Amino acid sequence: EAQDEAGMAQVLAVPGHPLARALREVLRETQDLSRVEALVAKRFFEDVVKTAKGLEEAFLRDYLSLEVDGENLRTAFKLQGQEVAPEALFIRGGRFVDRVRFARLLEGDYAVLDELSATPFAPLAGVRDLKELERRLRCLLLREAAKGASDPLGAGLVLAYVKEREWEAVRLRLLARRAYYGLPRAQVEEEVTCP
Repeated sequence: EAQDEAGMAQVLAVPGHPLARALREVLRETQDLSRVEALVAKRFFEDVVKTAKGLEEAFLRDYLSLEVDGENLRTAFKLQGQEVAPEALFIRGGRFVDRVRFARLLEGDYAVLDELSATPFAPLAGVRDLKELERRLRCLLLREAAKGASDPLGAGLVLAYVKEREWEAVRLRLLARRAYYGLPRAQVEEEVTCP
């Protein structure tokens, strides 16, 4: 939720916010924003995985495991080359990114992405920078969520709707920034489209 230090301060100030306690605990461990983000994400997704195990909606459980894998990939890219213990940041509950692949990617072994070619993460092959990873990951997760729309009585339909509305809000925010700051169209266009 929080995009910067000010946003994190707001989360800390909101009584009862579900991540406030986790954020306070993490801030006692480290002040490095990348690590703070990774540790809060880990705690959030661990709770999501625990809750998802009790769900009877297989599509939703499978999608959430893709989100966990995606977060592990993001974290590995963000913290590549830094001295971090993989086990401290790795989130259990994904299907395709195990702890070994996570550790290898942390060390800069991009072959991990090629190994995912027979999975929904195939579009990530060849990615070498965080910005491109996040763009492709966002698009593939949107495509996977949209598959839930085929079951009108399942949670997948709700997931597809919520993810599409979330993506629409992100695009509107980016377009508003473009207009406000006078950014070139090409700079924003790649952020608001999926290949």
